[in-house]
Amino acid sequence: MNEDEIHRKIQENKKLSKDEIAEFEKVKSRFYQLCSLANELDVTLYFDAEESWIQNTLDDLVEELMREYNCKKCIVF
Repeated sequence: MNEDEIHRKIQENKKLSKDEIAEFEKVKSRFYQLCSLANELDVTLYFDAEESWIQNTLDDLVEELMREYNCKKCIVF
């Protein structure tokens, strides 16, 4: 199972297997850890999906992170 394949399936609205869901949750967890550390260190994070095949997936995740971490100040861009 490849992380790229999971992003493609999400982008194409295909159903993920239980293993793929677990793997994507690990990806999300790493993003949350980065944002949490950025918040602690009072630095900003800029996310940019250079590949069109993951753009919507990353946009959705970053919007979720923005709702979580940009309440008091802007951390996630």
